[in-house]
Amino acid sequence: MELIKDTARRFESISGLKHQNELLALLNEGFRVPMSSQFYDDFPVWDEKHGLEMIRVGAYEEHRLVSSASIRKAYLKAPSSPTGVLPIGILGCVATDQKHRGGGLASQCVSLALEWAEQRNQSAVFLWGSEHSFYHRFGFELYGEQIRVPLACLSGQVSSSDQKLGCGWTSGLMKLLKKRQGGLVLSSSDEKWVSAHKNTQWYWLGSAEEPLAYAAVGRGIDLIGMIHEWGGEKESAKTLLGMLQLMKPNLELLGNRELFNHYGIQYTQSTSEFLCLAKITDRTLNPASLWFWGLDGA
Repeated sequence: MELIKDTARRFESISGLKHQNELLALLNEGFRVPMSSQFYDDFPVWDEKHGLEMIRVGAYEEHRLVSSASIRKAYLKAPSSPTGVLPIGILGCVATDQKHRGGGLASQCVSLALEWAEQRNQSAVFLWGSEHSFYHRFGFELYGEQIRVPLACLSGQVSSSDQKLGCGWTSGLMKLLKKRQGGLVLSSSDEKWVSAHKNTQWYWLGSAEEPLAYAAVGRGIDLIGMIHEWGGEKESAKTLLGMLQLMKPNLELLGNRELFNHYGIQYTQSTSEFLCLAKITDRTLNPASLWFWGLDGA
């Protein structure tokens, strides 16, 4: 599907094996992925083979992909909504070949991807990135709050145990992820990409078929040394964190204050930061109602 064409370059949706390989090379370069890895090892949700609904916009020069931006469709749990969910978009894979930066190619790709999201009546578009001034031009603002707590600073009934700690992905974990009170809606079909995070370490208590609590370390290039996903039954979750505190005290625990309060976990030190960038397209929404547990860019 051709989106825009001029005398120098064209913008099209990315398809075909050749251009998919070019996209991967572009993302590996843009996100400084180590030579021994690839972008999809940490962000498998963007890999075409998992079949999620999304638009991949590419800028081409002389039949070669030189810039990209993607938006995938998702649903956010929203108890205040009549349907209980909100259709949203998640923006990612924004990258430009080093020789072509500064020419507005990424801006055009992002604009076209946002048009796709607007045509599908998505209530908001979220992204995670540090280029705040760039995305502000498209109507994105900083929203929400998350805190980072060193595991060594946890207190409040968090204690170790002699229970056996399970390691590695198990399909039983998907049952717990689907039960999260907030965040993105997940279905059984999402297990294919969730389990494909090659650099994520999963820990859990209970049986592999019915784990009681879970914690995931390193779900992304920018989340190394952090527990980004955690939850489950309250006492089991606190026990699991206590065990990890002894094993890996240098890790940091991510979450919002409501999540820590829900589990009764106290801490003596924390760092506060914005949760994400968001463009709210449904003006009837109260942004404060959107920041539920488990919201992430996976």
